[in-house]
Amino acid sequence: MRTINTRKDIEDLHRVGTTPAALVEHVDGYFRQLESELKPAFRM
Repeated sequence: MRTINTRKDIEDLHRVGTTPAALVEHVDGYFRQLESELKPAFRM
């Protein structure tokens, strides 16, 4: 079992190839969704 904390963890899973590509793509999409929702609501 592996804990995914960063985008690098997702890239590592994809590179190593031990996790099915469909699962890695799903997790990557979820991370992108979280990143977009957690960005600051204001612009500098």
